[in-house]
Amino acid sequence: MRTPVLFAGVYTLLSLAYTMLSWGRATANPAIVPSVEGLLVVHMVVHSTVGGLVALPSGRFKLALGAALAATLIDVDHVGQFLGLPLVDRASHSLGFMIAGGLAMVALVRWRYFKLEVPPLLAGALVVAVVLAHISVDSALPEAHMPFWMPVSSEPVAIRSSLSLVYATVGGLLVWGATLAEQRARRKRA
Repeated sequence: MRTPVLFAGVYTLLSLAYTMLSWGRATANPAIVPSVEGLLVVHMVVHSTVGGLVALPSGRFKLALGAALAATLIDVDHVGQFLGLPLVDRASHSLGFMIAGGLAMVALVRWRYFKLEVPPLLAGALVVAVVLAHISVDSALPEAHMPFWMPVSSEPVAIRSSLSLVYATVGGLLVWGATLAEQRARRKRA
């Protein structure tokens, strides 16, 4: 059980660190979190389910569990808003985090910093896939907005619910592609 918890923990720390980089860039309307009152537990379960599903193409059950945890824990980037800190709410729900978080995870795994038993390319693809899975679920909520272009712009962008399935599918395809690339590289080394 070490791999799922470790992956989700590192992912959460990366999300929190990325959010901290937005210090002082909060918009005039920081309350862009859609209301899920009364449905919070269901919302979290759906995030976990979709997060786990996008990791299934890896063929690694433990990674799917880690992705399921991470898909819910990315919401650590809401903490700043709840505490009244001058942080961009949902900063990790962005293209910038997909790139920075994915590259950071690749580097951390390659350097064996966290001794995560996952190929580096797959670890980076999982970061991007989990963000896409999370956005997929959030886009189904009414008035879903997020700072998608962060760090270029912290202005919230409306996310189209009609593309919800596309976001999750692209995430799964990234994981599948990274898995195939890793298998191919392993065969060449053998």
